[in-house]
Amino acid sequence: MNIFSNADIDVKRIKNTITSYAPGIWLCYIGTISGKRHLTFILDLLQKLNEETNQNFNLMVLGIGSDSDLKALQAEVKIRSLHKNIALEKPISEDSLTPALQLMDIGISPYFYEKNFTLNYNSPVKLLNYLCAGIPVVGSDIPDQTHVISKTHSGYTVDNSVQSYIDAIQMILENFESGKYNDQWRLNIKHWLNENRSIDVAAKKLENIISEVCSHNSL
Repeated sequence: MNIFSNADIDVKRIKNTITSYAPGIWLCYIGTISGKRHLTFILDLLQKLNEETNQNFNLMVLGIGSDSDLKALQAEVKIRSLHKNIALEKPISEDSLTPALQLMDIGISPYFYEKNFTLNYNSPVKLLNYLCAGIPVVGSDIPDQTHVISKTHSGYTVDNSVQSYIDAIQMILENFESGKYNDQWRLNIKHWLNENRSIDVAAKKLENIISEVCSHNSL
């Protein structure tokens, strides 16, 4: 009888992947593998980090995509000789996502689409995944993502340039050394998310909006 859950198996697989690479700082990207997502950016970032810093950086990509997009990304990794520093892993179950992300050091949340109304009030789901796992984040400077990261003191949002991301990652590493990202910091994030990004809070906001619209229409 198999006493391990699917979540246990997923997390063990990620642990085994990590130990198969040279020790280093693990960045993580979760999301769709697609040419439309400008994933060459994270390859540029990884490449420049390892070329221009004295530290070894690895990148874990947890995502789903078409065969053609996956093959294109794999080919780009091979061309750049990044195979020793990047792990392309298949998606994992929702139950295993948080413990798997807790094995990482820094979450990456780039966003290359045009800014729109939705982004004023919503962040990429990956940001909330990283924060639920209690890891700091570097992300693109879009309204709600900037708001969430600022309120939780969980990292930095920057413009979409490789150098800006590198500078932010270096600041996060300095914060690690100073002890900023401790258990109390993680508890504060959890409290903020519960107070501001829970399903109950979202439902209440929707209820208020509907009430306001109905009240306005009745005038």
